[in-house]
Amino acid sequence: MLPIFYGIANKIHTSIGKQVADGPQEIDILRWMTRAALEMIGQSGLGYSFDSLEDNQSESAYTKFVKELLSTAFTLKFAIEFLLTTAVKIGTPSFRRACIRLFPNKNLHKLRDTVDLMERTSVEIMEGKKRALEKGDEALKEQVSQGKDIISILSKPCLAPALSPTNPLFSVKANLEASEHDRLDDEEVIG
Repeated sequence: MLPIFYGIANKIHTSIGKQVADGPQEIDILRWMTRAALEMIGQSGLGYSFDSLEDNQSESAYTKFVKELLSTAFTLKFAIEFLLTTAVKIGTPSFRRACIRLFPNKNLHKLRDTVDLMERTSVEIMEGKKRALEKGDEALKEQVSQGKDIISILSKPCLAPALSPTNPLFSVKANLEASEHDRLDDEEVIG
């Protein structure tokens, strides 16, 4: 994982260097470190790049939403603790989604959009990882982490028996190898 971390640190160094090349200026280090942390998690854990970390490019939508998730959820603290714990027991998911759509609260809609984006990104990562695992080691080496991310390493057959079948990392590889009857839906594997 160190080569992944070094690569990301080098990109940050280069991007910040470009910003200050014309002279001193104010740099939002928190913004850069947040982007770097998410990128390190993405590449080393999932084999996925959330952000190119280029100076001239803005943050990805995923990065923006994840950064705003805590503040948005905090503004809805009362609703989450008291109302939503009861509401999840009422009706179907599509009914609850329709209620959220009709409820006039900007932060609730923002939280819904964040959850939707996280779901889409999870599915995208899962599909990419499944395709790479089906194609074999060469396809894993073509991914952003070159097959050195945690999921790729733990999904290799030599390590799979040591993992618990309830472990989601085991489930990706085992689910691909299971018979059609025993195979889990992607939603069940993603959790």
